[in-house]
Amino acid sequence: MFGLEGGHINLVPVDFVAAALDHLAHLPGEDGRCFHLTDPLDRHIGAVLNVLADAAHAPRMTLRLEPALIETLTSVTGAAHGALQPLRRMLAQLLDDLGIPAPVLDLLDYPTAFPAGRATELLARAGIRVPPLEDYAWRLWDYWERQLDPDRPGRERLAETVRGKTVLVTGGSAEIGRATALRLAAAGAKVLVVALDPPGHRAYVRPSARL
Repeated sequence: MFGLEGGHINLVPVDFVAAALDHLAHLPGEDGRCFHLTDPLDRHIGAVLNVLADAAHAPRMTLRLEPALIETLTSVTGAAHGALQPLRRMLAQLLDDLGIPAPVLDLLDYPTAFPAGRATELLARAGIRVPPLEDYAWRLWDYWERQLDPDRPGRERLAETVRGKTVLVTGGSAEIGRATALRLAAAGAKVLVVALDPPGHRAYVRPSARL
């Protein structure tokens, strides 16, 4: 399969983050310090996608292309521009299928590194370590397949479950809470929104939604 190599990416499971935060926050003499909770094993996005492909029993990407390479080849030779158009279309179609905006590609090559030596040292003393992605990738795939896959069976059950019911959404003025409130309203629920902050603008709900 054809895929992207991309830049470095940091993935850590939420259980590790919770345990690390709790431990570091209670260590004496470490107040005012900054700790990066990162995976000490450096991974590129393409490698991560292959791990997830293994979890999904899908074929691996045998060819992983750096997104910046397309622009580089185009600038080197104008003749390459036409030849790369099919590749551009394939990439655009892939992003569209995944629901990923094209500007996200700029983030895939963002050369940011977060040193985590001090955090890793302190956490290791307490037996807190980042598990290998290979050990929990199947959980990520399983959750996506059962909860997020747009083609999963029964995805229309939300409307059947919430239509006509009153649903309370906390933190509903922005981000995940706002998206949840809109989704529930669109499914026919009577939504009550509770939040500490007002919404960023007045008309943050579609006119058809009932809030």
